[in-house]
Amino acid sequence: MNFSVRYFCALIFLAACCALLFSPAVHAQVTGQNVNMVSGTQWPTGDPFLQRQNEPSMAVSTRNPMHILAGANDYRTVDLETLLSGGTETGDSWLGIFKSFDGGYTWQSTLVPGCPELVPQCTDNNGTGHTQLQGFYGAASDPVVRAGTNGMFYYAGLAFVRPVSGALPGTASSIFVARYNDLNNDENIDPITYIDTRIVASGSTAGNQFLDKPALAVDIPRAGANTCSFTVNEPGVVDKNGNPVSVHQSFAAGNVYIAYTEFLTATKDNATPTKLMFSRSTDCGVTWSTPVQINKGTVTSQGAAIAVNPVNGNVYVAWRQFASTGVSNAIMVAQSTSAGKSFNAPAQISTFQPFDQGTTGTSIRTNAYPSITTDNFGFVYVAFSARGLGPNGDARVVAAGSIDSEHWTPAIMVDNPALNAATNPSGRGHQIMPAITFANGRLTILYYDLRFDHYVNFYSPGSIFGTYTSTLVPEGELAPPSANPSEVFTPYMDDFGLTIRRHTIDLRVLQLGIFPTVVLGPSVSVSHYDFGCCLPPDTSASQAPTNIEQYKFNVPNLPLFAQG
Repeated sequence: MNFSVRYFCALIFLAACCALLFSPAVHAQVTGQNVNMVSGTQWPTGDPFLQRQNEPSMAVSTRNPMHILAGANDYRTVDLETLLSGGTETGDSWLGIFKSFDGGYTWQSTLVPGCPELVPQCTDNNGTGHTQLQGFYGAASDPVVRAGTNGMFYYAGLAFVRPVSGALPGTASSIFVARYNDLNNDENIDPITYIDTRIVASGSTAGNQFLDKPALAVDIPRAGANTCSFTVNEPGVVDKNGNPVSVHQSFAAGNVYIAYTEFLTATKDNATPTKLMFSRSTDCGVTWSTPVQINKGTVTSQGAAIAVNPVNGNVYVAWRQFASTGVSNAIMVAQSTSAGKSFNAPAQISTFQPFDQGTTGTSIRTNAYPSITTDNFGFVYVAFSARGLGPNGDARVVAAGSIDSEHWTPAIMVDNPALNAATNPSGRGHQIMPAITFANGRLTILYYDLRFDHYVNFYSPGSIFGTYTSTLVPEGELAPPSANPSEVFTPYMDDFGLTIRRHTIDLRVLQLGIFPTVVLGPSVSVSHYDFGCCLPPDTSASQAPTNIEQYKFNVPNLPLFAQG
């Protein structure tokens, strides 16, 4: 028996032991009602334009678990110029910031400082002089939010100048990190206060370099950690003379790690040569190390994800390698045993057939990027979406695990449900864009799922007063008597060819064992939509038992803007 076979057998044995000895008792996963995080339609705390927000990221405060900070691409700024000046629609996308102080039940939202509009929300509201974005960039995207110790939040993003017609891409771009802290004081005002924004790296306009897709991770303070500090004005608090009261804090720093893609030519696509770059901060995001490359050569590498080993502080970066001459589509990983100073040679986790599709007039752009996490034993897990595994080649989310980040279990499907009228009525549907995390002894994976595409929930009274039973009813291209599943379940998530109904997509969550060889499912739907009574009977429904029905859906492929 060679080493790799022995190693894999050891992994399987250890996985079985861990699943039996350390996995928590399996309980049905329960998700609450979906909540709109965009708080109303009043500017500046809401979105008066009912614009789009997408690509969310979220973290929970280490000072108060009821305090949550989130970010998203935010298109309310497209129309903001119209509101401010009465002019035409000339704005561009920026980054929104969303805060909840009651565990996600209610939210307030505004913009990350640095946006180009002449409003207080776009300026450095603490007067530190470290916004570093204001006046230089017209758009921002790719939010990543992570929590640090002592109430710290780090919000990474990409700020850039949108190319004008005929100009080369990448005229200016920067990866930045905005810092916040949960003062955990007055929730009636805003306990999560902005500190400043620091630029990590900037693209070269002369070399047509464009920086893209930051990833972020934060470690706990370890032996020899630096001390970091900040001073901010406490929101809503003044002294007897009416002057703001300052708050100063000092504490041990946990390293902050960031990775991003550097495109090396004027073209930015899946065939563009890239470098995957990495930087770290040892002073809570004030200064950043000179970025180092962690992939080999200039093979197209994108979609980095970072995890930190809680046992020893080792850093893992996973990413997608795109196929080119002599190179396969693969998920790669590199490990640092020096707290991010340097990295070992990359290891290949798995080759695969990726779920990739481009932007068209009827489809969104999405690529099969990995998600990575570690558990409290220091085991490492990676999840991604692969085609060719489900019925008719549908994409399925898969996961692989490793003890040392060098040797990996095969990537296995985590959710391949059997045909079931209540939970999987069509037996079809892609699974894409997974996020995997470990917390409170549970390894959990979240992903987009299309098994309920073209289905609607109708509700009929249950046997107990006040209860209802839901029934999934096919609609649109799936509705009898002329159902045509081949128009709905295609190799891509594309609305081309659909004439009655758009695609619909849902979120599902699944609990795994300590190693992904054991699935503790089944998966459950995170999507909980509003329903109500009493509209006129839906004549398009083939077997609607009642007119109490699902009102809302998550519809992909909705158009944004020609340049947005």
